[in-house]
Amino acid sequence: MAFLAAAQLNFVLSSLFTWADRQTGQGIGRRWLIFHGSIAGMALANMAVFAVARLVVPDLAASATGIGVAAIGNFFIGDRLVFRARPHYMAREVLE
Repeated sequence: MAFLAAAQLNFVLSSLFTWADRQTGQGIGRRWLIFHGSIAGMALANMAVFAVARLVVPDLAASATGIGVAAIGNFFIGDRLVFRARPHYMAREVLE
């Protein structure tokens, strides 16, 4: 339950602050689904990286590696997919 609540808060805060300058042209429902799919995928990536890394490094280092991979992945997925900016030519068409 805590993860689900944190995910909802993260989506709202990302929309209002982190990516507030982005006019995506996507509906909020579509962004919400893509956002949650991406954090689920990165959670799996985190666990996979941790499982592999702990075979060669101590648990703390493996955990930090998994978290780092997931954080970077979440940022790029948010930037390029979930909250991607609408192309400028589309934004001008709306204004005209």
